[in-house]
Amino acid sequence: MTRTETTPLRATASRVVLPEDCATRWGNEGLEVLSTPAILGEMERLCAEGMGRFLKPGQMSVGVTVTMNHRAAAPVGATVHYEVTAAAVDRRTEFAFTVRDETGTVLCDGNHRRAVVDLERFHAQLTASEKEEKVSAAPTTNATDATAPTAPPPQRPVAVRARGARVWDERGREYIDGSSGAVCVNLGHGVPEVLDAMRTQAERITFVHRSQFAHHAVQDLSAEILSIAGPGYREVVYTNSGSEATETALRLALHHHAADPARAVVLTQFPSYHGMTAGALGVSGHPPRRRHLDALHNGSATTVPVAPGDPGRLLPDLADWRAAFARTGPARVAAVLLEPVGGAASGACEVPDEVLHGLRDLCDASGALLAVDEVMTGFGRTGWWFGHSRSGVTPDLVVTGKGLSAGYTPIGACLVGDRVLPGWSATDLAFGHTMGGNPLSAATALAVLAYTREHDLPGRAERAGAVLREGLAETAASVPFLGAPRGCGLLLALPIHQNLEGFARAPLAARICAAAERNGLIVYPAGVDHRYQALLVAPPLTIDDADLRELLTRLRAAVTEVDA
Repeated sequence: MTRTETTPLRATASRVVLPEDCATRWGNEGLEVLSTPAILGEMERLCAEGMGRFLKPGQMSVGVTVTMNHRAAAPVGATVHYEVTAAAVDRRTEFAFTVRDETGTVLCDGNHRRAVVDLERFHAQLTASEKEEKVSAAPTTNATDATAPTAPPPQRPVAVRARGARVWDERGREYIDGSSGAVCVNLGHGVPEVLDAMRTQAERITFVHRSQFAHHAVQDLSAEILSIAGPGYREVVYTNSGSEATETALRLALHHHAADPARAVVLTQFPSYHGMTAGALGVSGHPPRRRHLDALHNGSATTVPVAPGDPGRLLPDLADWRAAFARTGPARVAAVLLEPVGGAASGACEVPDEVLHGLRDLCDASGALLAVDEVMTGFGRTGWWFGHSRSGVTPDLVVTGKGLSAGYTPIGACLVGDRVLPGWSATDLAFGHTMGGNPLSAATALAVLAYTREHDLPGRAERAGAVLREGLAETAASVPFLGAPRGCGLLLALPIHQNLEGFARAPLAARICAAAERNGLIVYPAGVDHRYQALLVAPPLTIDDADLRELLTRLRAAVTEVDA
């Protein structure tokens, strides 16, 4: 790596998403900034300015997001992406930060102080790394090959094989997959029945496009999903991921309300996480495919987070949702979207059945659609086929992903209720994606669901989850910074008690995950801030009793290494 001349950092506020029917941009406005604190401070100012301009008289909550990209002087030539979200709830303003490097890897998130500390540490690490490279550089290195591609140093173990709940790296080290990857490997690794189905389908046909051919694998998969979902659903729209399935649900909600363009508000639970996609259609010159979706691109479509009114609660209760409907205006709500059991955002916080029933009533009374995000919870993870199943509520739209293929192939799906777009094909309106519903992925998912049924994996998740919960409770009882486990089935989390200052310096979840890896265990950090910080423990639904006991043994060893 050859050092470049340092210059003041420049950042441009490239996007501002404002609430309800308001939108503005601070495009092409150069901001001279000299340090990470200055960047974040300027972004706070822009957020506050946005809220000051658009918080209407009597309105008690508003959300603003500002994003910036800049090419930094230190680290050398690195592009860093900053995103700041400001939320004013009951006139109290809170800021949240997410900072990513040029690969999209999250460098830090949380509060301002943590963002500053972690970014300066990131800068320092890259600077130190650069100095080491300069010292050890070969004599042939010169300025002419400064742009030559270089392989980054390995950051993670290199996995080479996996079976069941265990993964091996290239050094021969073995790990228990205590998080099912990113909470998706429901069946475990290397299930012969699934691999055989993939092989058989690959030898027949791997791809046809839905506009040209139908296919038995897709038809059979749709029939199986609708059978699992039960009465009230008529169609399955296929995507490549849960994120795409979420976007599909939002688009279908707007299509459903096409005759009433003022219905462009989506109420979402805070905290929550629904995927990483951006509005690619917004940069497409294809008017027919933008029909009825202008609200996604002209700023009139708005996401309004619904946070708990009581700081002592982690999720909003029914009174909070009723207040959000009243503030927004029921006639303006297109849909409500929430996770029945949280994952990366809340750390397995559960929405009570009475809240789901109340939301169903609110949506029915107002004409809004009820959508649930079952990407992480769907197809057995919670001890039920879906996270909302226990409540008996029938949502209008169900978003699925991870568990549908158990990590064996990319696929997502949106289940469409009978009341959504009657008389129309949701698949045709969604337009979909090139690879959406391809025969290979469909055959793989069909084999996954068949295996899930035959081995009663929802039941297995409930039984194994009870054993795991008991073991986690015993572990937490001996560690002062861990709370009682929460969640259901094999989607469980250990809450982590850490004050704001400690969280800003070094979140315990990341340190526990690192210690767990050293002990041959993979677990998953969760929580949008210090109040929600938790350790997700979500092994494959097929994990046997011996591996479950070993998982707990390794976890106990890991937490004893961590000094709070």
